[in-house]
Amino acid sequence: MVDNAYEIGLIDFQALETGLRSSCEEFQINSRGGAIRALQAVLKFLRSVPRLEEQSLTLPVTALLAALADLDSGQTVPMLKPAQWSNRPVDPRFRKVIRSCAICSVRALRRFGMPKTEACKFMADQLKQHEIPLGGRLNTPGWKTVEYWVGDSSKRAAEDQERHTTDALTLEFHRALADLGTIAEVTQKIERLLASMLPRLQAGVAANASARGALG
Repeated sequence: MVDNAYEIGLIDFQALETGLRSSCEEFQINSRGGAIRALQAVLKFLRSVPRLEEQSLTLPVTALLAALADLDSGQTVPMLKPAQWSNRPVDPRFRKVIRSCAICSVRALRRFGMPKTEACKFMADQLKQHEIPLGGRLNTPGWKTVEYWVGDSSKRAAEDQERHTTDALTLEFHRALADLGTIAEVTQKIERLLASMLPRLQAGVAANASARGALG
């Protein structure tokens, strides 16, 4: 039997889904506004579960929501200040997720028999279609940059955040492609997945483009 407190949360699940869908739409126009709206939807859902609300377990989400709102008034709280690095700064999260999408796509295509070079060219074309810069060295073909990402991913430490993101997306791609049998079906499915994911991520990249340049 489901706990009564959680039954309330389940009843509000539709509201959570509606809120998150709305946040995704706003995210493509205003990335911060979309993130704030998503957090508001999640917070409302969590507060519908008395067991969580009574223990103040929503406090971190509430604090993050307030911190993002403070940015609009020109204030930056400590939790949102970037860590100081003596060498090259860490890539923004949006860029890491895009790289992870590319790596997972290439891996999936390779698993279904597509040659590595062809798979990397496919992914480079997808990024180009969505106007996402790949970076890399001058005069280096885009597919070679994707090939480098794939090779570099296997060298990352087990605790590396980008590796965790890539591993999680790999599982999602595996489930999405599990029932497909031909490379043509897989290619079409990956195109649809990327068409859903990349525009949202591209909005985050565009917001930081002037400060950081391309992906590489």
